[in-house]
Amino acid sequence: MRRILGGLLTTIALLLASFTIPGFVPAASAASIGTVTVSAPSFKFPSYGTGCYYGNDYKVTVPVSGLGGEGGDIDVELRVTAPDRSIFDMNFDYRSVTANGTYTFTLDGSMFCHYLDKRGTYTAKAIVTVVDWETFAETKRTATKTFTVSNTRRASQIAYSGKTKSGDHSWKVTGTLTRNGVRQVGKTVKLQVKKDGVWRTVRSAKTSGQAGRRGTVAIVWNPPSSRNYRLYYAGDAYTYADASGAFWLRNR
Repeated sequence: MRRILGGLLTTIALLLASFTIPGFVPAASAASIGTVTVSAPSFKFPSYGTGCYYGNDYKVTVPVSGLGGEGGDIDVELRVTAPDRSIFDMNFDYRSVTANGTYTFTLDGSMFCHYLDKRGTYTAKAIVTVVDWETFAETKRTATKTFTVSNTRRASQIAYSGKTKSGDHSWKVTGTLTRNGVRQVGKTVKLQVKKDGVWRTVRSAKTSGQAGRRGTVAIVWNPPSSRNYRLYYAGDAYTYADASGAFWLRNR
């Protein structure tokens, strides 16, 4: 039985080796794209924490030679690896060309701003693919650059939404926490009262991740006296602190 199977596998391998696709040209005849060059990417984070500075883009320069008379396609993909080795890959560009030459692609750096949350060295890899339409052959080249992020803190905003009566004597205070416009889930928000000129925490709760209430917080409190209150978020290693405007809670 083993001898029969071995003979059958040998026959299939010989058939596959002799099978050809009309018009197919091996990759060895692909268009040459020479050396792919990438300008050094750069990101800035203002010290006051307003977020990513959008003025720096990735520029990928692709020298193409050896294209056939029908031209070809160039695909450029940008892949960034964070210091913890996580990878985000969401920026690409595409162009059809009719002749050899040097082509520059500008990829929007702001697309990655929300992912640069870790301090350290990042690696940006440009993956270039050229398809020659005369031969249907494909050639790939890659180039890498590194950049360092030293300050990733960004602005947060805790906003007071309103209050409703809860039970016989309490108030239910609601608010929303965002960071760079993105709602934050599972973050501790404090309800503070102003007493003797100092804000003091009386209760806290975490922002919700439930559908329809993402990033919202609700705190129930029975004020012992009528005073000014606020919602406060203390921030963390990547987010600056913020407080809502003051609002009045009366004793019920």
